[in-house]
Amino acid sequence: MSQAPMGLAQPAAWSPQTQQRSQSASERRARHPRCWATSCAAYVGTRPPASTTTCSAVGSSSASGPRASPGGSDGGGQGSGDGEGIRLTDAQERMIHQLVTAQLQCNKRSFSDQPKVTPWPLGADPQSRDARQQRFAHFTELAIISVQEIVDFAKQVPGFLELGREDQIALLKASTIEIMLLETARRYNHETECITFLKDFTYSKDDFHRAGLQVEFINPIFEFSRAMRRLGLDDAEYALLIAINIFSADRPNVQEPSRVEALQQPYVEALLSYTRIKRPQDRLRFPRMLMKLVSLRTLSSVHSEQVFALRLQDKKLPPLLSEIWDVHE
Repeated sequence: MSQAPMGLAQPAAWSPQTQQRSQSASERRARHPRCWATSCAAYVGTRPPASTTTCSAVGSSSASGPRASPGGSDGGGQGSGDGEGIRLTDAQERMIHQLVTAQLQCNKRSFSDQPKVTPWPLGADPQSRDARQQRFAHFTELAIISVQEIVDFAKQVPGFLELGREDQIALLKASTIEIMLLETARRYNHETECITFLKDFTYSKDDFHRAGLQVEFINPIFEFSRAMRRLGLDDAEYALLIAINIFSADRPNVQEPSRVEALQQPYVEALLSYTRIKRPQDRLRFPRMLMKLVSLRTLSSVHSEQVFALRLQDKKLPPLLSEIWDVHE
């Protein structure tokens, strides 16, 4: 996992109510349309709301991204001052610190569950029925740990518990697989072309296939992971992107979409400011990140086909996964 951002304030907890905005509600709707997935270009060239606090060192970079500080004179886009003068508000700094801290805590709890996972079969006939079942159990148990981690994180995302229970469930059911895929991409090693779960479990494409997954699902996972690596997101950007993904108002069965949308907006604004500070020369970085959420919708559909294929193979999912993915036996 990349290093957590440095220089972020650590004061009292942030909540959606503390977010200060300089625009009226109508102005915000005009600048940030409801369906961000199809209008992210509207963000290109716009300047975030007026802010009050300088983030002296916005994030240590991931492997492919340099450290940036606000007020740089080498900004790109619509002029050399595109990143100049942009600041994170105190509320945004608190928000980012909360999200990154929550992710680290949830990740540590997942490590403690590692010994509970069925061992990957070694030395046995790889084609034997027992070995295939053991590999499938291994992967599904890792998926359960991942789902539990996502649920724990969502509960700590400011605003999530303010929603009604029905909307919490609807958002989690729809976003869980997409967040799992984001976390998978985060753990991708381009040198070995493997993905590491928890701390010691590393898997190649062949391992995914031997666990019972289809090539039609495996290849897009690795393609998405490579694309995410090229973006070079740090922990703060991943955490904000996941929060934006959770608060997607167009999910099925959401009862209060306008409320969900309102909760999402501060995270979108924070990510916009953060990316402008970190990479002032790359004004397309922010829309590229949002478009990855569109790619996740496609991957989610492919995942549904994979789950259906597993059912045809008479491979039963554990109850938690069946519930979260709406699998009806």
